[in-house]
Amino acid sequence: MKKLAWKIRKRNDPAFEFKTWGQYVLECFAVNFDARQNPIRTKPNGEIVDHDVTADTNYHPDRIVGNWLRIRWHDGNDAQQSRDSDGLNGKKATGS
Repeated sequence: MKKLAWKIRKRNDPAFEFKTWGQYVLECFAVNFDARQNPIRTKPNGEIVDHDVTADTNYHPDRIVGNWLRIRWHDGNDAQQSRDSDGLNGKKATGS
């Protein structure tokens, strides 16, 4: 059995970058989610968007608003979703 080596690192070590969860998510290329439990909405607590969530569609994180994540997507059939005045229309809103 291989032993794991532990090493204490300084906070300012250039080999590591500390990020908040929000910073990490926004830097990801795409996110995945369960559309049955967490459907795409027009805005936080808004209407559910009529969009078939498929495995071949990439959902790109765009902005975090409170505990909601706004996403963009383009599945080849629809144009990339656009914003309205509240900045969240046509985006994935996740959270409670």
